[in-house]
Amino acid sequence: MKKLILLLCFLVAPVAVHAEPTLGIVATVNDDAITNTDLEGRMKLMLLGSGIQPNPEVLAKLRAQVLRTLVDERLQAQEARSLNVTVDEKEIDEQVAQLAKQNNMSAAQLPQFFARSGVPIAALREQMRANIAWSKVIQRKLRPRVDISDDEVDAEIARIRANAGKPEYLVADIYLPVDSPSQESSVEQTAHKLIDTMAKGARFSGIARQFSQAATAATGGDLGWLQPGQLEPQIDEVIRKMSPGTLSPPIRTATGYHIVMLRDVRMTQGGGAPDPAKSTYSLRQVLIPLSPRASEAEVAAASRKLERLQPQAKTCADMERMAADAGDKNRGRIGDIEYSKLPPALQGMIASLPDNTASPALRNENGALFLMVCSRTAPAGAVTNIDRGEVTNRIGAQKLELAARRYLRDLRQNAFIDIRG
Repeated sequence: MKKLILLLCFLVAPVAVHAEPTLGIVATVNDDAITNTDLEGRMKLMLLGSGIQPNPEVLAKLRAQVLRTLVDERLQAQEARSLNVTVDEKEIDEQVAQLAKQNNMSAAQLPQFFARSGVPIAALREQMRANIAWSKVIQRKLRPRVDISDDEVDAEIARIRANAGKPEYLVADIYLPVDSPSQESSVEQTAHKLIDTMAKGARFSGIARQFSQAATAATGGDLGWLQPGQLEPQIDEVIRKMSPGTLSPPIRTATGYHIVMLRDVRMTQGGGAPDPAKSTYSLRQVLIPLSPRASEAEVAAASRKLERLQPQAKTCADMERMAADAGDKNRGRIGDIEYSKLPPALQGMIASLPDNTASPALRNENGALFLMVCSRTAPAGAVTNIDRGEVTNRIGAQKLELAARRYLRDLRQNAFIDIRG
């Protein structure tokens, strides 16, 4: 349940939020006040982290959702205090350092970057504090109550096997809860506005980290590979009609709205782990062409370019886009290759490389490159083993996520919340 906000869409210019004056209270949550200063700081952080290009219309539509997030964080912090859950400054420092590392900065450089961008580092630290505290609350209060029976695990394994040979979907999700009928219209409008901003270039992962109310917000909304039946029926129905790399419209479920990105599709062999040496790998590459006689300066320049691109490669759709930008007419597609036909020097690396993960930088006769495994399939009839422990953990995580949503919903319903701004 621990959330770490990753800033993947840094803006070069300072982030300007032309909102309300910085004095005054915009909301009270029980005995806590949320000021215009708090809201403006979080709006700037949201813009920096999501890549949304600010204009008055966008800010007006997203302001309510950002304020709702601040209200939820106040409720979470209050519940943590009532349970004597504390967060040390050292814990926040560690997350700041981790965030800096993920963005190729030192822990000292990140606050300087925030200052240059006009974003208060205090907004980030308070967001981290609330997320860490809520994670501790969930682990202490809810995790001990999550029970998984053998029958549940058996049923899930049977479902996985029954879906062998059917499509499996690589999905990312943004979840916006609706807790009362009065919120229906505003939440739906927010969902449409987020879709519009992503259509204009904002990254899905950045939007998910800032707006999604699911635990997967920490990983940019990534749900991993899913089979039919693992998501709510309304979402399943929409995903089956989508193409890889596309966004869904807002999907209304019993508890709120979902925005889904379908990252890829593959045929599953039953959910187990096929023998790598008997598998076929669907690969993508990003190649920086180099002559065999390239100078050291040319090689160094290509290496630097790869280093800039690799952190952006989160999906095979990303790889295809980067390859096309580099002039590759095939968009990085190098086909499905059997393990035995891979160059011997690559076999071990490809077999152990997780799907949708950029490989280390490589060099061949055509230039410098990195690879990604989009999917791997075993031959028909291959025997696969399903890890019972992994299935148990997945069921537990789903139950814990649902319990956490209900917990926060109950806190909202029992709280005194006065929205003034």
